[in-house]
Amino acid sequence: LGRYYLYVGDPKMAIPQFYNAIKANPVYVPPYNNIGVSYYQLNELDSALKYYNQTIEYQPKYILAYNNRAQLFYDHEQYEKAIFDYTKSIDLNKGNPEVYAQRGLSYYLIGSFDKALADFTLAARLKPYNSYYNDLIGQCYVAKDELKKAIKVYSKSIRLNNKKENAFF
Repeated sequence: LGRYYLYVGDPKMAIPQFYNAIKANPVYVPPYNNIGVSYYQLNELDSALKYYNQTIEYQPKYILAYNNRAQLFYDHEQYEKAIFDYTKSIDLNKGNPEVYAQRGLSYYLIGSFDKALADFTLAARLKPYNSYYNDLIGQCYVAKDELKKAIKVYSKSIRLNNKKENAFF
């Protein structure tokens, strides 16, 4: 029931349901993470962080908690902390292109364009028909003032999705 309330955008109603799930089975970690998500949606960041940390403490290999905590850090411009958590998530599951892209965006925003480019390239290899990752690669090349490479990548992005406006400008 808690996940339903999250789905319909009512995190206040979700939290008591997740507490009930914890009472029923205190060692089952998804409800802790979901309480964190609920608090994040309510913009109660300290509480969200507390529950993400608690989830990771109880289950150090719970990837979703690392991703959620990383997103909290990213959204609040704590990019180094986000990179740490995205790296931990990648260490646990190397096959998720979106996590590489998110870590790459964090690197990009702190000016580490080579690291960002490496992550965007890995994301594009994992999901080769996704134009978004090619757009990100192009942005890195522009930031590095390698415009010919950027044009080549943006051209590929247009071939993958000619309705995607990012590659045209």
